[in-house]
Amino acid sequence: MSFERTRKLKCAQSQFCHEHGIGTVVRSRTGRTRGKLFAVVGFVMKGTKEFVLVCDGSNRPLSRPKLKSADHLETVCGGNSKADVTSDKELRELIEKYR
Repeated sequence: MSFERTRKLKCAQSQFCHEHGIGTVVRSRTGRTRGKLFAVVGFVMKGTKEFVLVCDGSNRPLSRPKLKSADHLETVCGGNSKADVTSDKELRELIEKYR
């Protein structure tokens, strides 16, 4: 099996679950932020494509969320990852649990 086919199969198996809402911890699968953990702080629709606003509390504070395609995220499954996050400190503590 070719590398490209293996990568596509792997990506198809670990998609971002749209049922999870704000406060869900996700991992970036592509781009400069590949492998980094973020928390979902919002959703945006642009045309037919869904984007997610994500923050990590340090490089991306709540005041400056990153716009990331939902296709490029995977949900980190580790119990109940939903949380009510109101500050960057709480956000960092939430993400630290899943490192």
